[in-house]
Amino acid sequence: MDSFEDDNEDWFYNTISRYGHLLMYDLLSVPYIVTPLSKRIVLMATKSTEGRHSLVLTQVPRKLLMHSVEESGRCKHRDFSIFGGINLEEEVLEVRRSQTSDENPRFFCLLKGKPGLTCYSLDNNEQVESNSTFFENTNISTFGIDNQKIVFANGTSLIVSNLESQNFMHKVDDVPDVSKVVFKSEHILLSCNKYTGQVSLYDLRSGDYKQLSTHRSPDQSATYTFACESDLIVNANSVGAINCFDLRTMGLISKFQEEGFMRTPVVDIQKNKVIVCSGSGSIPLYSPNGKIFEHEGHIKNSVGDRVCTLFAAWHHDESDLIFSCADDGSLHAWEPLFDK
Repeated sequence: MDSFEDDNEDWFYNTISRYGHLLMYDLLSVPYIVTPLSKRIVLMATKSTEGRHSLVLTQVPRKLLMHSVEESGRCKHRDFSIFGGINLEEEVLEVRRSQTSDENPRFFCLLKGKPGLTCYSLDNNEQVESNSTFFENTNISTFGIDNQKIVFANGTSLIVSNLESQNFMHKVDDVPDVSKVVFKSEHILLSCNKYTGQVSLYDLRSGDYKQLSTHRSPDQSATYTFACESDLIVNANSVGAINCFDLRTMGLISKFQEEGFMRTPVVDIQKNKVIVCSGSGSIPLYSPNGKIFEHEGHIKNSVGDRVCTLFAAWHHDESDLIFSCADDGSLHAWEPLFDK
Protein backbone atom coordinates (compact mmCIF):
# COMPACT_ATOMS: atom_id res chain seq x y z
CA MET A 1 0.00 0.00 0.00
CA ASP A 2 1.66 3.19 -1.19
CA SER A 3 1.21 6.78 -0.14
CA PHE A 4 -0.58 8.84 -2.74
CA GLU A 5 1.48 10.79 -5.24
CA ASP A 6 0.18 14.30 -4.72
CA ASP A 7 -1.06 15.75 -8.01
CA ASN A 8 -1.96 19.07 -6.48
CA GLU A 9 0.74 20.17 -4.03
CA ASP A 10 -0.73 23.64 -3.75
CA TRP A 11 -4.01 22.21 -2.47
CA PHE A 12 -2.23 19.90 -0.04
CA TYR A 13 0.03 22.52 1.50
CA ASN A 14 -2.70 25.15 1.61
CA THR A 15 -5.07 22.70 3.28
CA ILE A 16 -2.96 20.61 5.65
CA SER A 17 -3.32 23.16 8.47
CA ARG A 18 -7.05 22.31 8.60
CA TYR A 19 -6.28 18.69 9.56
CA GLY A 20 -4.87 17.06 12.64
CA HIS A 21 -3.96 14.14 10.35
CA LEU A 22 -4.27 13.69 6.59
CA LEU A 23 -2.91 10.43 5.19
CA MET A 24 -3.66 9.34 1.62
CA TYR A 25 -3.05 5.98 -0.02
CA ASP A 26 -3.43 4.37 -3.43
CA LEU A 27 -4.67 0.77 -3.39
CA LEU A 28 -4.37 -1.85 -6.12
CA SER A 29 -8.08 -2.61 -5.76
CA VAL A 30 -11.07 -0.38 -5.01
CA PRO A 31 -12.23 -0.27 -1.36
CA TYR A 32 -15.99 0.29 -1.17
CA ILE A 33 -16.68 -0.39 2.52
CA VAL A 34 -14.35 0.57 5.39
CA THR A 35 -15.28 -0.67 8.87
CA PRO A 36 -13.15 -0.37 12.04
CA LEU A 37 -13.25 -3.69 13.93
CA SER A 38 -11.15 -2.45 16.85
CA LYS A 39 -8.93 0.47 17.72
CA ARG A 40 -6.09 -0.85 15.57
CA ILE A 41 -7.79 -3.09 12.98
CA VAL A 42 -9.82 -1.90 9.99
CA LEU A 43 -11.75 -4.15 7.62
CA MET A 44 -12.15 -3.19 3.97
CA ALA A 45 -14.38 -4.75 1.32
CA THR A 46 -12.55 -4.36 -2.00
CA LYS A 47 -13.12 -5.03 -5.68
CA SER A 48 -10.30 -5.67 -8.17
CA THR A 49 -10.20 -4.43 -11.77
CA GLU A 50 -11.16 -7.99 -12.78
CA GLY A 51 -14.26 -7.79 -10.59
CA ARG A 52 -13.08 -10.06 -7.77
CA HIS A 53 -14.29 -9.18 -4.28
CA SER A 54 -12.28 -9.56 -1.08
CA LEU A 55 -12.34 -8.78 2.62
CA VAL A 56 -9.02 -7.21 3.58
CA LEU A 57 -7.67 -6.66 7.10
CA THR A 58 -5.33 -3.74 7.73
CA GLN A 59 -3.60 -2.31 10.77
CA VAL A 60 -4.18 1.38 11.45
CA PRO A 61 -0.93 3.41 11.31
CA ARG A 62 0.37 3.96 14.84
CA LYS A 63 0.80 7.63 13.96
CA LEU A 64 -3.00 8.00 13.90
CA LEU A 65 -3.46 6.47 17.35
CA MET A 66 -1.06 8.76 19.20
CA HIS A 67 -2.67 11.60 21.09
CA SER A 68 0.55 13.47 21.82
CA VAL A 69 1.49 15.87 19.01
CA GLU A 70 5.16 15.37 19.80
CA GLU A 71 4.94 11.56 19.69
CA SER A 72 2.84 11.64 16.54
CA GLY A 73 5.35 13.92 14.83
CA ARG A 74 8.22 11.54 15.59
CA CYS A 75 6.33 8.39 14.62
CA LYS A 76 7.39 6.94 11.26
CA HIS A 77 4.64 4.32 11.08
CA ARG A 78 2.41 6.15 8.59
CA ASP A 79 1.26 3.23 6.43
CA PHE A 80 -1.70 0.90 6.70
CA SER A 81 -0.30 -2.64 6.65
CA ILE A 82 -2.38 -5.43 5.14
CA PHE A 83 -2.04 -8.59 7.22
CA GLY A 84 -4.90 -10.84 6.20
CA GLY A 85 -8.06 -11.32 4.23
CA ILE A 86 -10.31 -13.67 2.33
CA ASN A 87 -11.58 -13.83 -1.26
CA LEU A 88 -15.32 -13.81 -1.90
CA GLU A 89 -17.57 -14.85 -4.74
CA GLU A 90 -20.15 -12.17 -3.92
CA GLU A 91 -20.21 -8.40 -3.49
CA VAL A 92 -20.43 -7.20 0.12
CA LEU A 93 -23.54 -5.07 0.69
CA GLU A 94 -23.26 -4.40 4.44
CA VAL A 95 -20.89 -5.15 7.31
CA ARG A 96 -21.82 -4.99 10.99
CA ARG A 97 -19.47 -5.71 13.87
CA SER A 98 -20.96 -7.60 16.81
CA GLN A 99 -20.12 -6.40 20.31
CA THR A 100 -17.27 -8.76 21.10
CA SER A 101 -13.82 -8.01 22.47
CA ASP A 102 -11.16 -6.15 20.50
CA GLU A 103 -8.91 -9.22 20.75
CA ASN A 104 -11.30 -11.44 18.79
CA PRO A 105 -13.61 -9.20 16.79
CA ARG A 106 -16.49 -10.85 14.99
CA PHE A 107 -18.49 -9.37 12.14
CA PHE A 108 -21.44 -10.20 9.90
CA CYS A 109 -21.70 -9.58 6.17
CA LEU A 110 -24.74 -9.29 3.93
CA LEU A 111 -23.63 -10.64 0.55
CA LYS A 112 -25.34 -9.84 -2.75
CA GLY A 113 -27.52 -12.68 -4.00
CA LYS A 114 -26.85 -14.89 -0.98
CA PRO A 115 -29.60 -15.54 1.61
CA GLY A 116 -28.82 -15.07 5.28
CA LEU A 117 -25.77 -13.46 6.86
CA THR A 118 -22.22 -14.78 6.80
CA CYS A 119 -20.39 -14.57 10.12
CA TYR A 120 -16.63 -14.07 10.17
CA SER A 121 -14.17 -13.80 13.02
CA LEU A 122 -10.43 -13.47 13.52
CA ASP A 123 -8.53 -16.52 14.73
CA ASN A 124 -5.65 -16.42 17.21
CA ASN A 125 -3.31 -15.39 14.39
CA GLU A 126 -5.67 -12.57 13.39
CA GLN A 127 -6.62 -14.24 10.12
CA VAL A 128 -10.18 -14.19 8.78
CA GLU A 129 -12.16 -17.36 9.15
CA SER A 130 -15.74 -17.96 8.09
CA ASN A 131 -17.72 -19.35 11.01
CA SER A 132 -21.15 -20.05 9.57
CA THR A 133 -24.19 -18.69 7.84
CA PHE A 134 -26.90 -17.27 10.09
CA PHE A 135 -30.59 -17.30 9.03
CA GLU A 136 -29.47 -19.42 6.10
CA ASN A 137 -32.71 -19.56 4.10
CA THR A 138 -33.87 -16.01 4.83
CA ASN A 139 -33.83 -13.16 2.34
CA ILE A 140 -32.42 -10.12 4.14
CA SER A 141 -32.26 -6.61 2.66
CA THR A 142 -30.57 -4.83 5.59
CA PHE A 143 -29.77 -5.54 9.24
CA GLY A 144 -28.57 -4.13 12.56
CA ILE A 145 -26.92 -5.64 15.64
CA ASP A 146 -27.08 -4.71 19.32
CA ASN A 147 -25.22 -6.90 21.82
CA GLN A 148 -26.94 -10.29 21.61
CA LYS A 149 -29.83 -9.26 19.36
CA ILE A 150 -30.18 -8.76 15.64
CA VAL A 151 -32.88 -7.07 13.58
CA PHE A 152 -33.27 -7.53 9.85
CA ALA A 153 -35.69 -6.54 7.12
CA ASN A 154 -37.40 -9.49 5.45
CA GLY A 155 -39.96 -8.49 2.83
CA THR A 156 -42.28 -5.99 4.55
CA SER A 157 -41.40 -7.17 8.08
CA LEU A 158 -38.73 -6.40 10.64
CA ILE A 159 -37.59 -9.52 12.49
CA VAL A 160 -35.79 -9.39 15.85
CA SER A 161 -33.95 -12.54 16.93
CA ASN A 162 -31.39 -13.71 19.44
CA LEU A 163 -28.05 -13.47 17.68
CA GLU A 164 -26.56 -16.70 19.02
CA SER A 165 -29.53 -19.05 19.07
CA GLN A 166 -31.24 -17.36 16.07
CA ASN A 167 -34.51 -17.79 17.96
CA PHE A 168 -37.36 -15.44 17.04
CA MET A 169 -38.14 -12.66 19.54
CA HIS A 170 -40.27 -9.97 17.83
CA LYS A 171 -41.86 -9.19 14.49
CA VAL A 172 -43.03 -5.80 13.18
CA ASP A 173 -45.27 -6.00 10.09
CA ASP A 174 -46.14 -3.54 7.33
CA VAL A 175 -42.68 -1.96 7.09
CA PRO A 176 -41.95 -1.83 3.34
CA ASP A 177 -38.80 -0.80 1.47
CA VAL A 178 -36.45 -0.51 4.45
CA SER A 179 -33.09 1.02 3.52
CA LYS A 180 -31.64 0.82 7.04
CA VAL A 181 -32.67 -0.42 10.48
CA VAL A 182 -30.88 0.02 13.81
CA PHE A 183 -31.37 -0.53 17.52
CA LYS A 184 -31.77 2.85 19.18
CA SER A 185 -31.67 1.02 22.50
CA GLU A 186 -32.33 -2.49 23.73
CA HIS A 187 -36.08 -2.20 23.08
CA ILE A 188 -36.33 0.59 20.48
CA LEU A 189 -35.95 0.15 16.71
CA LEU A 190 -35.53 2.87 14.10
CA SER A 191 -36.00 2.25 10.39
CA CYS A 192 -35.99 4.35 7.22
CA ASN A 193 -38.11 3.93 4.07
CA LYS A 194 -35.86 3.92 1.01
CA TYR A 195 -38.28 5.82 -1.25
CA THR A 196 -40.10 8.24 1.08
CA GLY A 197 -37.42 8.96 3.68
CA GLN A 198 -39.92 8.21 6.45
CA VAL A 199 -38.06 7.38 9.69
CA SER A 200 -40.14 5.26 12.07
CA LEU A 201 -39.69 4.31 15.73
CA TYR A 202 -40.93 1.02 17.18
CA ASP A 203 -41.06 0.23 20.91
CA LEU A 204 -40.80 -3.55 21.21
CA ARG A 205 -42.10 -3.56 24.80
CA SER A 206 -45.29 -1.56 24.36
CA GLY A 207 -45.86 -1.94 20.63
CA ASP A 208 -45.93 1.86 20.24
CA TYR A 209 -45.17 3.21 16.79
CA LYS A 210 -44.13 6.77 15.88
CA GLN A 211 -42.99 8.53 12.72
CA LEU A 212 -40.87 11.59 12.12
CA SER A 213 -42.45 14.37 10.10
CA THR A 214 -41.75 13.58 6.44
CA HIS A 215 -39.70 15.98 4.34
CA ARG A 216 -39.78 14.18 1.02
CA SER A 217 -37.85 15.58 -1.91
CA PRO A 218 -39.85 16.77 -4.95
CA ASP A 219 -37.62 14.45 -7.00
CA GLN A 220 -39.58 11.19 -6.93
CA SER A 221 -36.48 9.19 -7.93
CA ALA A 222 -34.66 10.09 -4.69
CA THR A 223 -33.59 7.29 -2.35
CA TYR A 224 -33.00 7.74 1.38
CA THR A 225 -31.01 6.49 4.34
CA PHE A 226 -30.39 7.75 7.89
CA ALA A 227 -28.19 7.63 10.98
CA CYS A 228 -28.87 8.20 14.67
CA GLU A 229 -26.85 9.21 17.71
CA SER A 230 -28.43 9.96 21.07
CA ASP A 231 -31.43 12.21 20.24
CA LEU A 232 -30.14 13.35 16.83
CA ILE A 233 -31.50 11.66 13.69
CA VAL A 234 -30.22 12.63 10.25
CA ASN A 235 -31.80 11.36 7.06
CA ALA A 236 -30.35 12.18 3.67
CA ASN A 237 -31.15 11.31 0.08
CA SER A 238 -29.54 10.79 -3.30
CA VAL A 239 -30.40 14.29 -4.56
CA GLY A 240 -28.64 16.15 -1.76
CA ALA A 241 -31.29 16.76 0.92
CA ILE A 242 -30.02 16.48 4.51
CA ASN A 243 -32.61 16.67 7.32
CA CYS A 244 -31.81 16.81 11.06
CA PHE A 245 -34.49 15.71 13.57
CA ASP A 246 -34.84 15.71 17.35
CA LEU A 247 -35.94 12.25 18.46
CA ARG A 248 -37.47 13.62 21.68
CA THR A 249 -39.98 15.81 19.82
CA MET A 250 -39.98 13.88 16.52
CA GLY A 251 -39.65 17.31 14.88
CA LEU A 252 -37.33 18.86 12.30
CA ILE A 253 -34.33 20.82 13.64
CA SER A 254 -32.76 21.94 10.37
CA LYS A 255 -32.40 21.00 6.72
CA PHE A 256 -29.65 21.53 4.15
CA GLN A 257 -29.10 20.97 0.45
CA GLU A 258 -25.92 19.67 -1.20
CA GLU A 259 -25.18 19.61 -4.93
CA GLY A 260 -23.69 16.83 -7.01
CA PHE A 261 -24.97 13.80 -5.10
CA MET A 262 -24.83 10.69 -7.31
CA ARG A 263 -26.16 7.86 -5.12
CA THR A 264 -27.87 7.03 -1.84
CA PRO A 265 -25.44 8.50 0.68
CA VAL A 266 -23.58 6.85 3.51
CA VAL A 267 -24.39 8.76 6.73
CA ASP A 268 -22.49 8.41 10.00
CA ILE A 269 -22.66 10.50 13.20
CA GLN A 270 -20.26 11.06 16.06
CA LYS A 271 -20.63 13.74 18.75
CA ASN A 272 -23.27 15.56 16.66
CA LYS A 273 -20.91 15.72 13.67
CA VAL A 274 -22.44 14.15 10.56
CA ILE A 275 -20.55 12.63 7.61
CA VAL A 276 -22.49 12.49 4.35
CA CYS A 277 -20.75 10.55 1.56
CA SER A 278 -22.67 10.29 -1.69
CA GLY A 279 -20.39 9.91 -4.69
CA SER A 280 -19.88 13.59 -5.43
CA GLY A 281 -16.13 13.43 -4.83
CA SER A 282 -16.05 15.69 -1.79
CA ILE A 283 -17.28 14.65 1.67
CA PRO A 284 -19.14 17.31 3.69
CA LEU A 285 -19.51 17.27 7.46
CA TYR A 286 -22.48 18.91 9.15
CA SER A 287 -23.72 19.75 12.60
CA PRO A 288 -27.42 20.55 13.15
CA ASN A 289 -26.41 24.21 12.68
CA GLY A 290 -24.81 23.83 9.24
CA LYS A 291 -21.73 22.68 7.34
CA ILE A 292 -18.60 22.56 9.49
CA PHE A 293 -16.03 20.95 7.15
CA GLU A 294 -15.54 19.58 3.64
CA HIS A 295 -12.93 17.02 2.60
CA GLU A 296 -11.96 17.49 -1.06
CA GLY A 297 -8.88 15.28 -1.02
CA HIS A 298 -10.30 12.52 -3.22
CA ILE A 299 -11.01 15.05 -6.00
CA LYS A 300 -7.73 16.94 -5.66
CA ASN A 301 -5.57 13.83 -5.62
CA SER A 302 -7.42 11.74 -8.18
CA VAL A 303 -5.54 10.53 -11.24
CA GLY A 304 -8.79 10.31 -13.22
CA ASP A 305 -11.13 12.91 -14.70
CA ARG A 306 -13.85 12.18 -12.17
CA VAL A 307 -13.82 10.38 -8.86
CA CYS A 308 -16.79 8.90 -7.02
CA THR A 309 -16.54 8.69 -3.24
CA LEU A 310 -17.92 5.34 -2.09
CA PHE A 311 -17.81 5.23 1.70
CA ALA A 312 -16.87 7.20 4.80
CA ALA A 313 -17.00 6.27 8.48
CA TRP A 314 -15.89 7.54 11.84
CA HIS A 315 -13.36 5.47 13.76
CA HIS A 316 -15.60 5.44 16.83
CA ASP A 317 -12.71 4.53 19.15
CA GLU A 318 -10.81 7.67 18.10
CA SER A 319 -12.47 11.04 18.62
CA ASP A 320 -12.26 12.78 15.23
CA LEU A 321 -10.63 10.22 12.92
CA ILE A 322 -12.44 9.45 9.65
CA PHE A 323 -11.79 6.85 6.95
CA SER A 324 -13.00 7.41 3.39
CA CYS A 325 -12.50 5.75 0.02
CA ALA A 326 -13.25 6.35 -3.66
CA ASP A 327 -13.55 4.43 -6.92
CA ASP A 328 -10.03 5.36 -8.06
CA GLY A 329 -8.62 3.11 -5.32
CA SER A 330 -7.88 5.92 -2.89
CA LEU A 331 -8.10 5.39 0.87
CA HIS A 332 -7.87 8.44 3.13
CA ALA A 333 -7.51 8.68 6.90
CA TRP A 334 -8.16 12.21 8.12
CA GLU A 335 -8.85 14.17 11.27
CA PRO A 336 -10.49 17.57 10.68
CA LEU A 337 -9.70 20.55 12.87
CA PHE A 338 -13.10 22.16 13.23
CA ASP A 339 -11.86 25.42 14.70
CA LYS A 340 -9.74 26.29 11.65
